[in-house]
Amino acid sequence: MDLLGATGAVPILARVVDDGNLVTGGGVTSGLDVSLHLVERELGRRIVHAVEQLFEYKQ
Repeated sequence: MDLLGATGAVPILARVVDDGNLVTGGGVTSGLDVSLHLVERELGRRIVHAVEQLFEYKQ
C-alpha cells in the first residue's frame, strides 16, 4: 500500500473498488468478489444472490 501511495495512487483498503469504468480487486483471492460485484452491478441483487447460492458463497 505504501508503494501505491508513493506512485500517486490513492490506496483503498477494500476487496473490490468500483470507479465506474474501472473495477479492481484487492488481493489474489478477490477474483470471485469482483465477479459477484459485476454481476450485481449489471443484473441486480436477486441474480447475484442466485449465483451465490450456486457457489454456496456469501460476500
